[in-house]
Amino acid sequence: MRLRNCLTATAWLLLGAALLSDAGRAAAQSFMSLTPDLLTDQPRLDLRWYSFDGNDGVTPMTASRTARLQMAGMQAGFITNPLSIDQDDDLPPSTADNVGHASDADADFLQFAAGAYNPFMDLRLPGDPGAVGYYKVHSQLQLIDSRATSVCLNVQAYTPAGQQAGGVATGPTYVIPAVAGFQELGFGAALQGYFGQNIQANAHWTDMTPNFLYGMALQYAVPGVAKGEQGLFVYFEALGRYRTDPTQPGGHTALWEFVPGVQMRLNNNCWLSLGASRYNFLTGSWRY
Repeated sequence: MRLRNCLTATAWLLLGAALLSDAGRAAAQSFMSLTPDLLTDQPRLDLRWYSFDGNDGVTPMTASRTARLQMAGMQAGFITNPLSIDQDDDLPPSTADNVGHASDADADFLQFAAGAYNPFMDLRLPGDPGAVGYYKVHSQLQLIDSRATSVCLNVQAYTPAGQQAGGVATGPTYVIPAVAGFQELGFGAALQGYFGQNIQANAHWTDMTPNFLYGMALQYAVPGVAKGEQGLFVYFEALGRYRTDPTQPGGHTALWEFVPGVQMRLNNNCWLSLGASRYNFLTGSWRY
């Protein structure tokens, strides 16, 4: 009995070794077949969702691409052109023309835009940086870009434009680094979010008091009137501000704003968005 058990164990070990050897050989051949271009490609994440089909139980189904809506008052987790900047005409063509089209599949992983700040083109809440007469810089570095997931490292800056440029002469400069993400949930739904710190710059960069900006948004394609990236979408935003406030008992104050809205899209560069907010009542943004 002991000899038979030893023979059985030996047979299983030999079979396992053979399978591992074949798997290792196949993996090595697969790796050697990669070209240098493939080795430097960005990783692509293939997220799959499952639905019950009523026949054979659970059938895998690849989530279809949904529109990446540009939300009011939120930093985007994908490459997009900011709504609140009148871009300079003297920027290089590669920067002013080819960078930052919302939801463009061919958009690059790096985006830069700068120009006069127009605060009337986007949702503003109490304590938001910048004002009329300011100059704004907007930059994005895409860290992850897949069919359903996108993550960007964003940096925005606001500074007085100066009287020579028709802006204000003096005022504080703000720098806002943030991380933003977009995640498609399937069935026409997607979740967005961002978190950043609003830093008021000074000569020595010593004022690093807590002043955070954050937000989340859920979007959904209306069945029957939306298909892919085109049609009617509804969304709900929750925008937050946390800042130092000496007038409050705890020395800090938190502000939340909830913005429900709708967006009608013809394509990536032609859409109209309307949202209701407590401070602005009705906020409208459009691209054409």
